[in-house]
Amino acid sequence: MNRSDLPLLEMFDYYMNAARLVSETRVSPNPTIPVANYEIALQLGTMLADNCRQAQHMLPRFKDVAVPTAPSTELGADGQIKYSEIVRPGVRKLENYVLEMLRGGRASASAAAAPAANLEVIVNARKSIRRLQRLLLSSGPSPVRIGFGGDRRHQTRVRLMLDDLYRSLNIGNGNNIPRPPVHPAISAGAVGPLPASDQIVGKNGSKNGSKNGTKNGSKAGSKAGSKKTSPGASPSAQTKLPNLKVPGDASALQQQEHQQPYLYLRTATDHSGWVYDRTTTNIYLDALSTMARDGLSFAGKTALLTGAGKGSIGAEVLRGLLAGGAHVIVTTSSFSLKTTEYYRGVYERSGARGAALIVVPFNQASVEDTKALVDYIYDPRGGLGWDLDFIVPFAAMPENGREMSDIDSKSELAHRLMLTNVLRLLGAIKTQKESRNFDTRPAQVLLPLSPNHGVFGGDGLYGESKAGLETLFNRWHSESWGAYITIVGSVIGWTRGTGLMSANNIVAEGLEKLGVRTFSTQEMAFNLLGLMHPAIARLAQYSPVWADLNGGLDKIANVKRSHPAIYL
Repeated sequence: MNRSDLPLLEMFDYYMNAARLVSETRVSPNPTIPVANYEIALQLGTMLADNCRQAQHMLPRFKDVAVPTAPSTELGADGQIKYSEIVRPGVRKLENYVLEMLRGGRASASAAAAPAANLEVIVNARKSIRRLQRLLLSSGPSPVRIGFGGDRRHQTRVRLMLDDLYRSLNIGNGNNIPRPPVHPAISAGAVGPLPASDQIVGKNGSKNGSKNGTKNGSKAGSKAGSKKTSPGASPSAQTKLPNLKVPGDASALQQQEHQQPYLYLRTATDHSGWVYDRTTTNIYLDALSTMARDGLSFAGKTALLTGAGKGSIGAEVLRGLLAGGAHVIVTTSSFSLKTTEYYRGVYERSGARGAALIVVPFNQASVEDTKALVDYIYDPRGGLGWDLDFIVPFAAMPENGREMSDIDSKSELAHRLMLTNVLRLLGAIKTQKESRNFDTRPAQVLLPLSPNHGVFGGDGLYGESKAGLETLFNRWHSESWGAYITIVGSVIGWTRGTGLMSANNIVAEGLEKLGVRTFSTQEMAFNLLGLMHPAIARLAQYSPVWADLNGGLDKIANVKRSHPAIYL
């Protein structure tokens, strides 16, 4: 349906008219094909044509209809181990998959929600709320609007109070602290402009007027929804924020007490680091449920994707973006006829109406290539003249077999590729946005995090590279680029079939018997595309989002040592 256009409908009309003629005359042009077959084709074809005609006037949507699979390992009669993917029992469509993610398993159930806060925390939270309310009301008929207007010192006081409120509430424990009435100006939506995820794109690439913030997205709200709005205003703090509606049927996905899903979001606390957040997790799971049922459109969105080679998670993310109608720039370090033909096939199979795919050669370990790529994207004369909505820097380089005593130039090159130049890439994009006053629609970066911070060992500087990316969660608050870049970090779980993990496919079934959920590349891509949902984009505009897509893997310490039987 995503590709419905006038030529397609004309083709349908031609063949339907031919089938209708056979049905009326009862004479088949092919003696081997009975008239009844033409009548069935006419009936089904007419239904399909009507659906395509309706879809022609709708935005293209990514809606994955793949059947969720499970790993299966068998010992053949010849003594060879045979691995295959089978239909997962009881999970025959993605709606069932989302419910499975909500329920969690034995491994994830062992990690209950964070313990309840003590009385002191609750009292501090109530005091913070009262102080915030008094401060907002002190401005009289024109209360302070967070992120713009008013005295700068007054804004700073608001930001600091919201920050204290965010930390003291500690949403991971699920407290139901009564909230005082919210000022009408806030409940009416005075905090911040329309999020970038909801803005409408015209043919010239502008959103809600001009990108310089002179029309509907005026500079009056240029900093709202960005770092200038304090992380204390995070929806996870249960404060009343505008434009933060939970998608789908929230009541259908309410979690039970002391239950941790396979997929969940975390929130930052003062003393416990990043902990499980029930509220934002519900928003994320509801977003996945909506995607599974209704699909998700990326029409008018532009994305930069690195590390999307054949068989990778990035390749499945690319298919989802194209199916949703996005414009995608994908990079490759092996630019050749074979590579371009591969990406052409991806576009032909998955590209929706209005989608675009541009393949560019790129060495992410090169400083010059990093700068040249961003210049090409933003330059309206010598390049594309686009502004990025999503950045997915998934390019990686394996460092297998390198322990601390074996660190060499390849390890340093990989570290530059996976950390140093990722920061350079984001910095170059921030510079381009700032120079063009694109400060009302920040680009969302999907960081590929990992639980492997030296846990596996023998992988060079891989753990250091991934741990280094986590500093961006703090930098977003302490540095000056929050109006241009938002951060969504995703800790990716055990994904079967990728180039990195394919050798471990045979132990995936044994791992799942321990209560861990492993994922196919399509399932993990679905999880990641869910982090591009408008509801998550809104969360990220208030504070960085940490998504744990581990499937319970992090709840089992040292799998190879504690459960050696699954490797035998």
